[in-house]
Amino acid sequence: MSKRYFALVDCNSFFVSCERVFQPKLQGKPVVVLSNNDGCVIARSKEAKRLGIPMGAPYFKWEAFMKAEGVSVCSSNYRLYGEMSARVMEVLRGFSPRMEIYSIDEAFLDFDGIAEEQLETLAVRLRETVFKNTGIPVSVGIGVTKTLAKVANYQAKKLDTGNGVLVIPAGNRAMLEGVGVDEVWGVGRQLTPRLNRIGIKTALDLAMADPEMIKKKFTITGLMMWQELNGVVAYGIEQFPASPKSLVCSRSFRKAVVSLPELSAAMSSFIEKGMERLRKKGMAARYLTVFIATNRFDKGKFISRNIVVKLPIESSDTLKFVNIGISALEEIFEEGCVYKRAGVMFTGLVPMNEVVPDLFAKQDSEERLRLMQVIDSLNANRTVLYLAQSGKPEVAGSDREFTSPNYLTKWDEIPVVN
Repeated sequence: MSKRYFALVDCNSFFVSCERVFQPKLQGKPVVVLSNNDGCVIARSKEAKRLGIPMGAPYFKWEAFMKAEGVSVCSSNYRLYGEMSARVMEVLRGFSPRMEIYSIDEAFLDFDGIAEEQLETLAVRLRETVFKNTGIPVSVGIGVTKTLAKVANYQAKKLDTGNGVLVIPAGNRAMLEGVGVDEVWGVGRQLTPRLNRIGIKTALDLAMADPEMIKKKFTITGLMMWQELNGVVAYGIEQFPASPKSLVCSRSFRKAVVSLPELSAAMSSFIEKGMERLRKKGMAARYLTVFIATNRFDKGKFISRNIVVKLPIESSDTLKFVNIGISALEEIFEEGCVYKRAGVMFTGLVPMNEVVPDLFAKQDSEERLRLMQVIDSLNANRTVLYLAQSGKPEVAGSDREFTSPNYLTKWDEIPVVN
């Protein structure tokens, strides 16, 4: 009987790889992708890593170095990355009937029933198919648990296996020895120092630890990590992820924001984007939190304020939330301050089809719901309709000096082959 295996497919330097698909001149060269407002480095090619550019490096501090070293700089283009991610995931669905999309560039596949000696061949074919169909290189790690698949993927990249694939056979602990415990799925920054203090510094140390001690010191979550490292499945494939508990839209401003109209325009834009994302997920919200803050490192008064507004009934109506959001902002706004960050958070989320009517509250009308659907459909590939109060999207949005075209979602930006 075949042992059940899990595969973790991880796109290599995903944001950089997306840029390279449409700009072949970037292949083999150092490339970085910057965060919103071109603030800091959020993705690096292998060549950029070799130059010593750290993740999170502030661009303004590294700009001169990057120019001197010939580093290509790209502003983040999440619309492009989202579309490329969807295409990669569609290819992966052809390799397993059970798949869990873990993040924009990672997915777990259930390889139940596949003979161990066939796993590497299957993974190599998967990798070649993804690259042929999308241009995105991936690494594949395979193990008898999801945690071991994660470890295998990490080792495939670290050891440079040649074919981008590594399988950890059932009962094989050798591959755990060279993996720091901080790389184990679920450990994180806070847990790592606590494990180090009791002598657990590698994944192998954790796998060989006393399970009762692990459970006592790190609760059932720690025990489940121990089980997974020892080949006992504690986490299955989640084909239908749980509904989100909240959604946040926020931004640090690159330029000083001092007036209420400026802040209101940004807040309105955040609400528009947030509600569009919620409707796309089929969700409605009951609570809206509005928050603003100045720069704690600047001289002068520092303030950080927020206000929560509760609606009588869950809603997905942008206009309704913008009205209450701007009113809430006016309550916490203070003249004379230079605001660095602002945003909104939606909580109390429920699926739209599960909203319970309230006899004493005004419901969202069918006409308004249809209006929201029409706006969403028109803005699906490009923002063409927005509230006048929000101003043009780029005003409240990010400053992105090096943004690549939207090759896959805008007719006028489709690549031309000469």
